[in-house]
Amino acid sequence: MKKIIIFTFFMSFVLGCTSEDSGSESSTTCEWHYDNIALEDELFDSDLNSLTILSDGTLLAASNMVSSSYGPYDGYLARSIDQGKTWSVVNKVDSYSEAKMNKVITTTSGDAIAVGHGRDGSGWDWFVKRSQDSGVSWTFLESEYSYQSGYYAEPHDAAVSPVAGDLYVVGGAADLAGLRWIVRYAPSTNDSFTGLPDNYQLVLGRDAQARSIAIDADGNIYVGGKAEDSSSKYHWIIRKSEDRGFSWTTIDDFQLSSSGHAEVYDLHIAKDGSVYAAGYGKDSSGFSHWIVRRSINGISFETVDNFLNPNPTVAHNNIAYSIAEDSQGVIYITGQEHDDNESSNYGYMVLKRSTDSGETWEKFDNYLNGSSSGQTGRSVVIDTNDNIFYGGSVGYSRHSVKRRVCITEGLR
Repeated sequence: MKKIIIFTFFMSFVLGCTSEDSGSESSTTCEWHYDNIALEDELFDSDLNSLTILSDGTLLAASNMVSSSYGPYDGYLARSIDQGKTWSVVNKVDSYSEAKMNKVITTTSGDAIAVGHGRDGSGWDWFVKRSQDSGVSWTFLESEYSYQSGYYAEPHDAAVSPVAGDLYVVGGAADLAGLRWIVRYAPSTNDSFTGLPDNYQLVLGRDAQARSIAIDADGNIYVGGKAEDSSSKYHWIIRKSEDRGFSWTTIDDFQLSSSGHAEVYDLHIAKDGSVYAAGYGKDSSGFSHWIVRRSINGISFETVDNFLNPNPTVAHNNIAYSIAEDSQGVIYITGQEHDDNESSNYGYMVLKRSTDSGETWEKFDNYLNGSSSGQTGRSVVIDTNDNIFYGGSVGYSRHSVKRRVCITEGLR
């Protein structure tokens, strides 16, 4: 008989640190906890794709689950109101024969938006869901979108303009000419999608796909992803619009080597106005480098972090996936890295940070559970108290959230 467990946690203390302020006679204690989450005991595979924090401190997670090596996938949204200690499933996408939940975000109005895609008889369509009650209940803003009926479509990210309130969803959608870089637009989170602001391919008929979107305080829109050239190599692409998406300019077209792929996975607008991009680039030997690029003017980018383990193989994937920033302007990035102490080709779920506006980077935390499968950090978020939550996939049948919760005690 199959046993069903809803978000059972196997928690272990990882790291503790205590700092004291003698002037105020207060003490702050910070601890890392590793929470290994299982939706069902006998899952074949699972991935935590995205985390977000609502204004009331509620944590939301978007994830995929598959019950066997042959699928099908199920897309889930989960919710925690106690800093990630316990979780409950608040939405399972069951209106398709198969579905994946890719991203969940918080909007300036306090709504939550989730994006994913589902497969029915005619192919994979993308969908957008919204919650207006702190993630408890969800409704479709858009239930089926494809660029051409019967062809593949998948959204990867969403954002709301802090200036105009416009909602943008980005991803990839295919037709006879291949996969297209797509940006969709709605006048607000209460309106239907009425526009297609960007429909891009680097080379006509070659695949392109948007992966991330970020909007600055002036309403400038940045979208990052990948686009294939005539030699079948993907370029790291960032495009910008200064007019609510009516016109676009490519401001970063990057490859580590002309013979290797490169891709943006996440974008972040820092408190100082700088734009950060995280992803990977492959060199001429086919080795994957963890890449972080930064623009201080919103026009030109430079590489500020490029990591490759000393003895790489083509099986090693060093990839930066997700970016967050704390109240002091410290930048954190999670993803996957390798070192040469491993007994296999599988990497660490890692968290890196920069305390000097991206000039230098240090490894702040990492995790390897010792299993025969890879560990990948896919999302990092930070709450108003600078508590850090990052998570991803750590092997078959589990996905994880690591959380560093800091508690400050008052006068003694």
